[in-house]
Amino acid sequence: MDCGKFPCKIHDAKLGKSHEGDPKFKYRHEIGVNFNKLKELGQEKYIIFQQERYACGQCGGQVTFYHYTCSLCGQKQVVD
Repeated sequence: MDCGKFPCKIHDAKLGKSHEGDPKFKYRHEIGVNFNKLKELGQEKYIIFQQERYACGQCGGQVTFYHYTCSLCGQKQVVD
């Protein structure tokens, strides 16, 4: 989280600059933002934040990344 080399060439090649513009890989491009949010909130609040963020708006189930669908009801979801 406090790495002076982040983002590095490995991150950029494997995650940060791969599949740009493909919504399935949105999570890859949020890594830096997520690190900053984790630093801001701390671990416990960050976990709650992510649980709420990935909760299905229809039934409350868990939304999976990549497909962005609910694991319970199968509804497509938008994760902001």
